[in-house]
Amino acid sequence: MRTRNTNPTIDTDMNRTVLTLALLVACSTAAFAQSSQTTATALEAKVRELLALTGSAGMAEQVMAQMMPALKEMAPGVPESVWDEIEKEMDVDALIDEIVPVYIAEYTEAEIDAMIAFYSTPEGRSVIQKMPGVMAQTMLIGQQWGQTAAMRVFERLQQKGYAPKS
Repeated sequence: MRTRNTNPTIDTDMNRTVLTLALLVACSTAAFAQSSQTTATALEAKVRELLALTGSAGMAEQVMAQMMPALKEMAPGVPESVWDEIEKEMDVDALIDEIVPVYIAEYTEAEIDAMIAFYSTPEGRSVIQKMPGVMAQTMLIGQQWGQTAAMRVFERLQQKGYAPKS
């Protein structure tokens, strides 16, 4: 059988110890949560800086500017006021908000820091400036290569007596 401690000093000391431990745990948990949020916010800010350095927001705006005339051609009877309204709804900042978590999931903070450091240099800015031309050229080369490869495959199949579906 357990005997109950009748010494009020021990009970008070025990209660203080338990209360102190509970407060320490609560404070350290809150501090960790706040620290994690601060770290996440700082990382998000770094990603936004990286996206600004690389001109991602500007590219999105360019794509939209190129896309709108094509859409207008597909619906010629739509008044310009409606198109203006639609363009206002196409919020590039909302797009960036969706892109930021992708960068955070795919890259470490050290990688993001390294990219920021590189794209902040004259060489990095030069790479960014040249990238659209390089991408356009490589896409064209890739399309041509793919067409040539497909033609070779179909020629080879025909040589072997196989006829692809038309």
